[in-house]
Amino acid sequence: MGLSKKSKVISFIGRINKDKGIIELISAFKRTLELGYDIELLLIGPLDQDSDGYGFVKLEEYIKDCSKIHYVGYQKHPEDYLAVSDMFCLPSYREGFGTTVIEAAAMGIPSVGTKINGLVDAIVDGETGILVELKSVEGLISAFKRLLDNPQYLEKMGKQARLRCVQNFDRKIINDLLMKEYLNILNMDQDKFFS
Repeated sequence: MGLSKKSKVISFIGRINKDKGIIELISAFKRTLELGYDIELLLIGPLDQDSDGYGFVKLEEYIKDCSKIHYVGYQKHPEDYLAVSDMFCLPSYREGFGTTVIEAAAMGIPSVGTKINGLVDAIVDGETGILVELKSVEGLISAFKRLLDNPQYLEKMGKQARLRCVQNFDRKIINDLLMKEYLNILNMDQDKFFS
């Protein structure tokens, strides 16, 4: 991949699509880089070419002038890339739930994300990561600087993210909750359920 051992690595996992905030992420990354920070950006995920033109991003146009941005495409094992990451960023416009944020948290990596439904459930602002306003390049830059300028804070957030993940999103916990919900539905009065 050609990553510097000294650089702090910011990673993104998801479809390369405008709705994922990829343009804002790249812009914020480049501007943070211009401030003198030794950072690299890993973009992991398929180019989204099935969005009828709206969300399609000609990624090469955005990254061709920056050797610190590494696009690796879809990866069967994105955790290999998270393993070299210092922070995760998902500046999405909409999410059902930030699964990739929880995957990063499982590896002790704090996240920067947008204040949207789904991500506000996955990131505890100021504890397991930082939430910024939707489409805010300035917010992303501020969050990156806050974490990069405070290595102890970055490390502490990573530990808290991992702890929250283990306590709340462990497979056994989720499976037990899902089973209880199914049993509740099966035991419900049919008239109440279908009304």
